[in-house]
Amino acid sequence: MLTCYGYGYGCGAPTVTSIWPYAGPIAGGTTMVIGGSNFNNFAGSAPVVKYGGVPALGVTFVSDTQLRAVSPAHAAGVVDVTVTTAAGTSAANGLDSYRYVNAAYCAIFLMTKAPTTWTQNVTSSFALTVFNCGTKAWPFAGYNRVNSNVHFTSRRGSGYNTQIYWKGQNSHNLSHQIGPNRGLLIRITLTPRFHGTVYLEAEMVKLHQLWFGRYVLRPPQFNAIVVVVNR
Repeated sequence: MLTCYGYGYGCGAPTVTSIWPYAGPIAGGTTMVIGGSNFNNFAGSAPVVKYGGVPALGVTFVSDTQLRAVSPAHAAGVVDVTVTTAAGTSAANGLDSYRYVNAAYCAIFLMTKAPTTWTQNVTSSFALTVFNCGTKAWPFAGYNRVNSNVHFTSRRGSGYNTQIYWKGQNSHNLSHQIGPNRGLLIRITLTPRFHGTVYLEAEMVKLHQLWFGRYVLRPPQFNAIVVVVNR
């Protein structure tokens, strides 16, 4: 649904309510989906999108509530992603924060497909979205390959110091190399052997070398949601 109908006809200032991915390498080149409202009150081919005041490398208008933009290069740190139309510029609100990362290994996750209710001893599967926000590719083979790890746990945090709280896990080999600014979907299958309320957490590990969460702290190198496991 459109919240405004054409250039200069009473549309309000744009708002940004979501961005994905919300982190990427300092070299730029990250293709981002921006969600919000009042995006279609503009002259030309698309609204103006800026990352901390630096214009995006490209902007594609999708709808009044969605844009695609490509991040420019920027120093490491957090910036606001703003959208400007004829009605004004979106106000910073915390939902538009994007982190430029200057670290070899970095991952962020979407767990919106994960069930929040499970049943003890019953196997369930879901799709996990993972994005490489670092500067190096993730190898999929060899002694130091990169794997995903998804687990039930009573305490959130990187596996390098929280494994004693895990209650079952799924370690998944990548099917191919994942370069910077690339994402993938991973099918996760788990069978809880317990009941109660816990976290379902995802993170990445470079086998026999490092947990991503020990290498970089921001953005957090794990994503966890609260789930209930019924009897």
